[in-house]
Amino acid sequence: MPVESRVLSVHIEKTAGTSIQDLLESVLGKNRVLIYDPIRDTLTRSADLKVQRTNRVHDALRLRIANTPLAPLINKAYQVLIDGVLKPKVIQVTNLPDNFAAIHGHFAANRFDQLITNPISAVVIRDPLERMESQYTHWQRTKGITEWRVRIPFDSALTFEDYALLPQLQNYQTQALGGKDLHAFAVVGVTNELDAFAQKLIRCLQNSGFVSRKEMGRHQVKWLNRTPQFRQSSPTYEHDFLRRFQQFHEKDYLLYEQAQERVKEI
Repeated sequence: MPVESRVLSVHIEKTAGTSIQDLLESVLGKNRVLIYDPIRDTLTRSADLKVQRTNRVHDALRLRIANTPLAPLINKAYQVLIDGVLKPKVIQVTNLPDNFAAIHGHFAANRFDQLITNPISAVVIRDPLERMESQYTHWQRTKGITEWRVRIPFDSALTFEDYALLPQLQNYQTQALGGKDLHAFAVVGVTNELDAFAQKLIRCLQNSGFVSRKEMGRHQVKWLNRTPQFRQSSPTYEHDFLRRFQQFHEKDYLLYEQAQERVKEI
């Protein structure tokens, strides 16, 4: 039987989703947040995760080993540890529990249409080129070992320009909306205005009765899981590539413009 009025936080890869997950856990409590696994199509209660995805110490260490031979080895060992020794309890998508407030993760926005009625949907959109750069860097660093909606087999010879124009990745953020437009989302943000998104999300949680104002403290977004490479400045690309990229991801550019307009409404 479908459950009613839960928060669906669509985490498009490399759009500050880990920071939003941390915020949801802080506001709602880890026991009330379910994390979606796109590889297995299952859920796990955040409180049952033996190892959290990231924190400030983890990010600092990751920055130190980024682009070194240790990075893919450590990532693979981490994945083996999670899947084996520290494998969390699994919740089947078709058997949702009653006692949860939010689902967060790499799922298309229509994934729970038949399972949750009147959802409160939230999504953050990022500049298409910046997001693709960050995704490519992560894909390189992990040698293709990712837990994303679309998994691209690793090829060390694949340049960013070739990766960014793969058919599977075309309009990647638009794909994540599952055929919906931004009007279907109660809360829309962009990565460079994340604090504004967070405050609107918190107000939405209050107004929807997920948390009372008495229980609310001051919650701020923590910038977590930021990609080490590309932080200083973006590379310079040939004009022809930029033209092809913008045409190839035309829907994502339009989506980003629409998201920026929604932010102005906050």
